[in-house]
Amino acid sequence: MNFIARWLATAVAVAAAAWIVPGIDIVGGDNAWIIIAVFALVLSLVNIGLKPIPRPATSGKLPPYVLKPVSYDDVQMVIRRVRTNQPVV
Repeated sequence: MNFIARWLATAVAVAAAAWIVPGIDIVGGDNAWIIIAVFALVLSLVNIGLKPIPRPATSGKLPPYVLKPVSYDDVQMVIRRVRTNQPVV
């Protein structure tokens, strides 16, 4: 039952986005609702399949996979390399 509710909520969100955001066009004429339903189904399955990214604890510590710069010089070096198209290691 939870999956059906999530699927319907996603379908409503997709339909609202197609109606509100300029440039999103759903081709299909009278059968556009089928396209919206299938797209919402795909999004719901992807949402179920991917695990959400865990949020950092309230202690202020970041998860181990989030890299933190050691100093301001590290940040400046990364910015300089990105601007000059050099690899950032």
